[in-house]
Amino acid sequence: MSEEEGWMRILHINKFFFLNGGSEQYMLEVSRLLEERHHEVIPFAIHHPSNRESPWNKYFVSSVDFNARTNAATAIKTAGRVLYSVEARKKLCAIIKDAKPDLAHIHNFYHQLSPSIFLELKKQGVPAVVTMHDYKLVCPAYLLRRGSQNCEDCVGGRFWRASQHRCLKDSLTKSLLATCESYLHHRLLNSYASVSMFIAPSQFLLEKLRAMGFERPMVNLPHFIRLEDVSLPDPPCDGSIVYFGRLSTEKGLVTLIDAVKDIPVTLKLIGTGPLELDLKEKCRREGIKNVVFTGYQKKNELTAEVRSALFCILPSEWYENLPMSILEAFAMEKPVIGARIGGIPELVKDNVTGLTFEPRNISDLRKKISFLLSNPDLTNHMGRQARKLVEEEFSAEVHYQRLLSVYQQAIAGR
Repeated sequence: MSEEEGWMRILHINKFFFLNGGSEQYMLEVSRLLEERHHEVIPFAIHHPSNRESPWNKYFVSSVDFNARTNAATAIKTAGRVLYSVEARKKLCAIIKDAKPDLAHIHNFYHQLSPSIFLELKKQGVPAVVTMHDYKLVCPAYLLRRGSQNCEDCVGGRFWRASQHRCLKDSLTKSLLATCESYLHHRLLNSYASVSMFIAPSQFLLEKLRAMGFERPMVNLPHFIRLEDVSLPDPPCDGSIVYFGRLSTEKGLVTLIDAVKDIPVTLKLIGTGPLELDLKEKCRREGIKNVVFTGYQKKNELTAEVRSALFCILPSEWYENLPMSILEAFAMEKPVIGARIGGIPELVKDNVTGLTFEPRNISDLRKKISFLLSNPDLTNHMGRQARKLVEEEFSAEVHYQRLLSVYQQAIAGR
């Protein structure tokens, strides 16, 4: 069969072929979605002991440990691979000749695979679409963030600013390498011109990339959530409020703790991360008793915690793309209090699916928490509205139809 008959063979490119983060979660879920509708999905990744089994893994690219201590010759070779991976192009060429895909869908490819793969896709005549999971196309450091502040200094392709500020792990070497990679593929090789369409999960990301000077074709296509995987709330409410996700600086958790410490409610922080010990020490030092650290929770445990809570909070201070934690909360009929930043306000509509507050504003966040605690009927109503929004706009079927349209446009434009 072929794409003209409604069936496609799709090459999914992501450096990891296991659940390692948000991009892998989406890649694996959309692969499953496509396979359920009888398309063939072919993975292309690097070799890794955690990878899922696949008959295509013989084409996978060798892995590189960028944190390992090596001699000078090996370090230079590794740096060269970050800039341009000859191996990735060679392996990609081989899998294309064998699988004969109709289209390639690319996710997280930097460093291990490198943007050189786009040049091979163009050479082999395979149309490509890219889902953007971060801001790497305009920011060598991925996050549009420097230290604890949001940063747009690389606007207009001034990637040298990343080296000036040592944006990658405060390392001049790593920052220089990322800067060179950006100039090489944006200016010298024009690698991204080989992509038919870039997919932005949030309208905010799309508009931010345009404002920063990225001018390739882009379309807004939000992620999705499988409603059948999330049971509707039925356990008794324990009166808690919940944050779930990574415990890191950019998530605004210090602001959250300061906001709840004078409110008679239990805040559960679900997850782990580099800020965990500092947050625990803050609570110990200041005698804050109403914050509970649950640590990492498996899917069923996390679902139970969220379902038994009153509402969820996402107090981020950085440009969130389209947080899956909000969609997961909505699917469980939980409204969200979210910071007015990034893609969060595209989901959290004031007095409809939750409330928004000014990022870093402790007083504003405290008022919003107290308001929901004092208005349980409104909180429940917003939770039902949130679930309805997911059913209508973020279901698997809605996503599939929109993604299929993007695929068909890319193939037609070949």
